[in-house]
Amino acid sequence: LVGLSNPYYKQVVVYEEVIASLLKNNPSDEERSALFESKKEFEALLYKAYIDEVDAVFVPLVSAARPILSSFFEPTLLVIDDAATAVPVDLLTGVVPYRETIQNAILAGDPIPVGGRAPNKGRNEFYCHMNDTAMLSDYLKNTFGAADSDGNRFAIDLSGKKNASKNWRASKSLCNHAEAEAEAIVKMVEGLLKHPLTPNGTQIQPKDILINTPYAGQEAVIRVELVREDIIGSGNNMIRITSPNNARGQEGKLRIISMCINDPDPLNNTDQISNCENLNIMFSRDIEMQVVFGNFRPWIQAIKNNVEGWGVNAEDAKRLELVKIIGSFWPTDDPKTCTIISEADFRSGFYDNKPPTRKFFPDLITINETDNGDDQE
Repeated sequence: LVGLSNPYYKQVVVYEEVIASLLKNNPSDEERSALFESKKEFEALLYKAYIDEVDAVFVPLVSAARPILSSFFEPTLLVIDDAATAVPVDLLTGVVPYRETIQNAILAGDPIPVGGRAPNKGRNEFYCHMNDTAMLSDYLKNTFGAADSDGNRFAIDLSGKKNASKNWRASKSLCNHAEAEAEAIVKMVEGLLKHPLTPNGTQIQPKDILINTPYAGQEAVIRVELVREDIIGSGNNMIRITSPNNARGQEGKLRIISMCINDPDPLNNTDQISNCENLNIMFSRDIEMQVVFGNFRPWIQAIKNNVEGWGVNAEDAKRLELVKIIGSFWPTDDPKTCTIISEADFRSGFYDNKPPTRKFFPDLITINETDNGDDQE
């Protein structure tokens, strides 16, 4: 792209000037924001121009979902080696970004016994598993594999300005970490670990808990708080806190997901959490239970009211998978199908050890109006 004869040469020169301005100058917040926006636009243009000239890419499975490839490469053929020995959910992570363009997939590798995994008996078993979990058709795109955990999943709404996300140290991302979410997660974990033995003699252990968030700042805040409360565990019995990429190959009996985006002002600022590869990983690692913390009141309000980018046109806004996942916590108009807990009820149970306030989440949603949740107590 840098040759004088290349039609994108001028754009490359301007892009280099933008990078130089970011590195050498001391721009104001407004100028810095504009430069980053220009950088993002130029990168999208130039990456697409480069990928358009690429016929084939050879990458290991772990690299198949790299953002540049998944955003701009549109293969019709996918060949995966060692499919029989791959952890199914990890294998599918490399498939998901290209589900819309793939016409044929070749799954190769010796079907050697690997112990307990779905494809360990050969191609037919793997094909059945893939049919149940891969998001390769409109119907299966709705399921996100094992995310339902037999229905044992619920969400907790932490919306409103008092719960707004903040930037992490030098980061300019306003949604890089959410202290309110981190505090609530730690409080829940503390309560679960102290819960008495069940009648059959089982009790949740730190190693049973897997916490996932797409933001490094949020990951750090949660880890610090767990250490501070001395409940993170030790040795082989520790709570795991990871980003989606680091969650590959891991599962947890209890999966806690911190979406972190709970700044009520930029409702559409969901690029990071709308990434379908991240969503596929985050919502397919729980064995028995899934708990999701997020900005559910504005999200549900937008979905139910068919707001631009959240209704029928969610696919154009590159938010379709996120909308389907959020909507799955309240799949019909019947309030009884809602599995989202209001902040008031959550705090009554985990902070005050009191019965729920019965301030049901559906009662907070108004159809045909937009809302950012600021009046929530």
